[in-house]
Amino acid sequence: MEYKKIRFLILSKTNEIERMLDDLFIEHQEQISLNCKTYQNIRNHDVKEYDFIIIDNSELDDSIEMIRQIRHQMNQNIPILMCINQEFMQKLNDCIEAGISDYIVKPYTKEMLKLRIQNNLNLIDAFKMSKNKELQFDALLNNTPYMAWFKDKESHYITVNREFREHSGKDDETIHGRDDQFVWDGQIGDRCREFDLIVMNERRQIMFDEIIPGKKGYRQFNIYKAPVMDEMGDVIGTIGIARDITELRNKDTKLSIILENIPFAVFLKDMNGIYIDVNTNFLNLCQLTRDEIIGRTCYQHALSEGCIEEDHLIMDTLESQVFIRKIMIEGNERTLEIYKAPVFDIQKQMIGIVGVMKDITDIIQTQEHIKTLAYTDFLTSLQNRRSLYHYLENDLANKNIPLTVLFIDLDNFKKLNDSFGHHVGDKALVHIAEKLANICDDAFVARVGGDEFVVIWEQISDEILTQKLDLLLNEMRTEFSRGEYANIVSVSIGVVRNECSSGDVETILLKGDLAVYKAKEKGKNQYVIYTDDLERERLFNLQMEYDLRHSIQNKEINLFYQPQYTVDKELVGFEALFRWNHPRYKHIPVIEIIRLIEELRLIEEVSAYVCLQAFEFANEINQNRKNPIVVSINISALQIMNDNFVDNFKSLIKQANVNPNYIGIEITETVLMQNINENIKKIRELKDLGITISLDDFGTGYSSLNYLINLPLSKVKIDRSFIKGMGKQDEFKSLVRLIIDIAHSLQLPVISEGVENEEELEILKQMDIDNIQGYYFSKPISKEDALLLIK
Repeated sequence: MEYKKIRFLILSKTNEIERMLDDLFIEHQEQISLNCKTYQNIRNHDVKEYDFIIIDNSELDDSIEMIRQIRHQMNQNIPILMCINQEFMQKLNDCIEAGISDYIVKPYTKEMLKLRIQNNLNLIDAFKMSKNKELQFDALLNNTPYMAWFKDKESHYITVNREFREHSGKDDETIHGRDDQFVWDGQIGDRCREFDLIVMNERRQIMFDEIIPGKKGYRQFNIYKAPVMDEMGDVIGTIGIARDITELRNKDTKLSIILENIPFAVFLKDMNGIYIDVNTNFLNLCQLTRDEIIGRTCYQHALSEGCIEEDHLIMDTLESQVFIRKIMIEGNERTLEIYKAPVFDIQKQMIGIVGVMKDITDIIQTQEHIKTLAYTDFLTSLQNRRSLYHYLENDLANKNIPLTVLFIDLDNFKKLNDSFGHHVGDKALVHIAEKLANICDDAFVARVGGDEFVVIWEQISDEILTQKLDLLLNEMRTEFSRGEYANIVSVSIGVVRNECSSGDVETILLKGDLAVYKAKEKGKNQYVIYTDDLERERLFNLQMEYDLRHSIQNKEINLFYQPQYTVDKELVGFEALFRWNHPRYKHIPVIEIIRLIEELRLIEEVSAYVCLQAFEFANEINQNRKNPIVVSINISALQIMNDNFVDNFKSLIKQANVNPNYIGIEITETVLMQNINENIKKIRELKDLGITISLDDFGTGYSSLNYLINLPLSKVKIDRSFIKGMGKQDEFKSLVRLIIDIAHSLQLPVISEGVENEEELEILKQMDIDNIQGYYFSKPISKEDALLLIK
């Protein structure tokens, strides 16, 4: 496509602006002509050849006078952009009055200048487009061979065409804003206004005949009027077209005119079904000539099928009806929408049938295409979730047959997306969908979510189902690779058997989700058949979630404290341990309850409650003590990853008015490694307050000596698994001794967890352990029992 050459005139004593514009429109493939002129040599220069003028006022004298001269010579729509200094702003109004279109204040960037120029060009384009549309409209109106006009809501003329002006004998200026009484010299008016009101109030088109006397004499017109509405659907006036039918006075001719101006196939026939008249659209639609149809019945040509029954229904009911009929036209099947109505004479006796036919083949095909899009997954071309609901709620609703439903969820798909990108994930989904469709070609198959699929068999035996499931688990397991990296995607399947096809769709989907979740929980790449036990487990979990959310307000959460001693049995601290005092969940491990708290995003609320209890206990046990007893709290990954972790912890300390020297934090290696650099900053900030920082379960995680050196630690805790192993393997003793020696070399005390007998204690004493925690000294105890130890 060729672009118009933009001709720039730049008035400046320097070429700074020219340099900035060198590649300004390269992306638009437009050519630029840059010509630097000065005020002195522009006086006698013809500026009308340019499309855009830029003036640099800081470089030129008498800028305002120059603007006046330029604007005097050129088209008022040509933009003049002025580049001004800040101190020149006081003369801006003078510049605008002189004729500039826009201005830009120095200093500015090349991109700012480009945007300002483009905005002005866009405005010019919009103006030209508007002007062109106006010219096109005027051309259309004035080349219409009938009188045509627009009126406002008060029936005052806004625009009329040439034919209208010639018959009325008045020009546009005289007609504009006046009504019919004035325009037609009082000979017509009230009836025109009545028709205008009908059109506007009833929002419909009307057609009528009217004799209008004018410069051409008394002429009879067939007048069409329609409402004009704005984009909000409000009526703002009327449009009218008047066709001179003076030479066509008889009724038959007028009927023919009406028929020919209706944009559909129209026919008129008598009570015997014989066609009396048809319009050209009818002949074109049916591929017939007038001689082939007039005087004959529909039973004698291609329109015969269904025609008799339709006509008899109109004659029996004496009411209009709409029919859908298929006909063959030149070997192609077309679908017609046919409107038929009875025709009555002046005695209200039916004398024939009038019909309007519309070819709706393309509309139906479009509707079918839209329906296909609505019920098909765009990526895989399988059925989608909407189609699944339609299939279960409509297609199977009355069959009342047992169904077998598979809910399939891809394993490791998120990892595939994160590792290789979503475009690879999309290819994987297409590949897996093709496999699934081939294996389950005798079933309904749909993709109902990102990596979720559903398969439904209306009837399938246990033996065939087992074969299908085994085949799916084997064939759907697929490796996707890029270079030396690979990711294996498998499937977890939930099976819902013998569901009634007329059952609740949501219930079936819920059962499938439960079975899939259980398959994932059991290790993935397997199938689980739904049983009522899964439903009972779901309801139990829902109840547990509900109770957990209300546990704080019900005062069910409290702390137990496990004492920490020196090898000489001197009490030096307590580890605060979370407990949920609810009889229904006593058998649930504490670690599972904490995991659920994190999943429900209750960790901040529960942690704050636990901290305040522990801080209150720390204050109470350290009253009037010379050497503080430290109360330690375990910190989870979700807590420390919170950007406000330190601020929240400080706020709790302030709220409890507790001495930070009384408080300890225990954090595992795994938690620290989530974002080690940021976590080190947070831990160091808390240690600087005087809080004791213990590295919990050392030896079970990464055990990197590098970060052990860099971490702001106060203590190291040896995991209980190493202590238990000392009685079984000498290697564990060596590992424990090595951990103690390393920690001591870094001036870090070591506390051992899980000490349960005298033998373990003696071994640890020989290794110079600093502190002991375990059942040998004490199991976790209530606050009341812990206070007794202090006394």
